[in-house]
Amino acid sequence: MPNAQAVTLRQNPVYPAPQGSWRGHSLKSSLQAIAGRLAEGEQREGVVRMLDDLLRPLDPERSEDQLVGAIAAALRKRAVGARANVGNLYLHEDELQHMRLYTLLRERVPMISMTHPLANELLLPHVSAQEQVIILDIGIGNGEQLADLIHLCGTRDAAPRRLVVVGLDLSAPSLANAQRNLSAAAERWGIDFRFIALNKQVEALTDEDWTLLDSLEGTRVVNATFALHHLRHDDAAPDVRDRLFQRLRRWQPRTLVISETDAEFNTVPLPERTGNVYDYFLGMFQHLDALDIPEGDRLLLKLGMIAREIEDILGPNEEERCERYESGRHWSERLERAGFALTPPPPSLTLGSNEAITITVDRGYVTLLGAGTSLVALLCARPVEG
Repeated sequence: MPNAQAVTLRQNPVYPAPQGSWRGHSLKSSLQAIAGRLAEGEQREGVVRMLDDLLRPLDPERSEDQLVGAIAAALRKRAVGARANVGNLYLHEDELQHMRLYTLLRERVPMISMTHPLANELLLPHVSAQEQVIILDIGIGNGEQLADLIHLCGTRDAAPRRLVVVGLDLSAPSLANAQRNLSAAAERWGIDFRFIALNKQVEALTDEDWTLLDSLEGTRVVNATFALHHLRHDDAAPDVRDRLFQRLRRWQPRTLVISETDAEFNTVPLPERTGNVYDYFLGMFQHLDALDIPEGDRLLLKLGMIAREIEDILGPNEEERCERYESGRHWSERLERAGFALTPPPPSLTLGSNEAITITVDRGYVTLLGAGTSLVALLCARPVEG
């Protein structure tokens, strides 16, 4: 289990930080100013001193200060270059430890636990009672979401007669688990089932892979839950994300459902990204603080998992970053450029709101708000005719 003290608020004593304009009127603005110095090539020693000076008075029991400590640790690693190549967190050498934390997040934290059921409600009308359905699931993981979708169809007497699931994932064990979970769910409801495993990233699909996908006849559906933000940025025009949506448009799915973290970290400059990280994860920390979970689990989520994501967002050189979130607004613009139109979500989804999460559907897509911060966006889209 990752050590909850992995992110510390107090570093080794150093000489006083340089004086000057880096001190802002708030912790957020001070962090942004330090990130600006770092982006402009400030000497390593000066940046480290500024960070240590900022950290000294902080209280490690205070949620905001825990977040500042995580951001400062990421900026420090960027400054000194002392960072292991984390890459995709789910493929790291301690994958089982991280997946245990993700399971805790998925089962106990509403911003995640509510996402799968909401995404399935968006998928359901396009899967129910179909003769044959083809689901391309990008980042399928262990297949829990689609297994729940199959059971949802079955309990409503609307299971498809035949179902083909094409599962993409970088983890071969996850693909094997997905096949077992989905086969069992399909057998439960008498569905003729086929599973096609593609052990790769979606951007690595070859012409041969697309030929296979194009050959599959039936009602085509695309699902991507917390997966597309791993697509690396490139300087091409259109970029890799727009090219993917253009290719998916040519595949002619009946619907495409995306669930993503609602934050803007992909291409924004380091100082602005640092401010965005502060705003988003402060809301997430406050969401965690409001939950009735053991304090040890809360700290593990904050400092054993989220802090590692912050390290990936701020710590490495640009070409090494993996966690490249974009806002729901940005994803909707990409979909529209590629020839998709958003399908307005049913207003009834807001009835799922509770004390921890408020669900809104007023911007053409679904948002999950916790502690006043938009945490997750779910978008449903269809190809435009013509």
